[in-house]
Amino acid sequence: MKPSVIRICALLFTLLWLATVAASAGAIHAKRAGMRQASNSDVPLLLFQSIDNRLTSIDEENQKLSASAHKFHRVRKVGRQKQLLRQLQHSKQSRDRLQRVRQLLAISSRAEQRYRNRHQAYGATLFRDLHAKVSSVKTALLHAQKAPTVPAWSREEQLVNTRMLSVITQFQAISGGYVALACHPGSWACCQPRMLRDGKVVVRGCTWSCASKLAACRGGCLGRRTPNTVVAVRNTPKPPIFAKSPKLATTQVQTTKPKSHVPVPATRQGSATGQ
Repeated sequence: MKPSVIRICALLFTLLWLATVAASAGAIHAKRAGMRQASNSDVPLLLFQSIDNRLTSIDEENQKLSASAHKFHRVRKVGRQKQLLRQLQHSKQSRDRLQRVRQLLAISSRAEQRYRNRHQAYGATLFRDLHAKVSSVKTALLHAQKAPTVPAWSREEQLVNTRMLSVITQFQAISGGYVALACHPGSWACCQPRMLRDGKVVVRGCTWSCASKLAACRGGCLGRRTPNTVVAVRNTPKPPIFAKSPKLATTQVQTTKPKSHVPVPATRQGSATGQ
């Protein structure tokens, strides 16, 4: 009898352990499914959040580098200036800034491919343009890291700032107005093409509106579809302003309405498609 009791207890313990493992696996699967659903439900918002986070980080690194560069003006010896320059070029701020730019390249490349796979040519074109502008920033950063003298470094840094402003203008042209949409249940967020001027350059962007039918979004690209379970409200909430241009230069290109930086709706703590 005693061996039988032991076998029964062992069997019960095994069954309990298997049930615990199954419950844990189910919880993990549900969490991952929820994350996938969140990612698929509002792709533009997650993209905009991811890009905005990187732009903010680049701005912070730029400010730190700018503060460190003031040491150059207090040093007269050329040898000491070069030593400080090398330290700045190999600093954590310089490495982090380059990493954020590379992340922006990866995000914009994946976004372009995503819209291309969905046969939404305008969306692919928007992120192709953004990718090209970020790529030019990377080129200037690499030149700044290899600049042999302080004046050469300063010229490259000014070029970095100028090109970053172009990236920000492009990003705002794409994202501006998206989070202010309050579409009715079952309707789609639609990016209607619009053109802005950045000096002599024409910038492609979006006029975000609501489309009740897919056919109504011709020539543009689609955002999320508002679920039918959402209850429509008559009073539209006050539109939040999406992003503020990082203060990379003393003059800002006035191609769009100035925007103040506020946190974007927190659907993530990690980087979404940043990814």
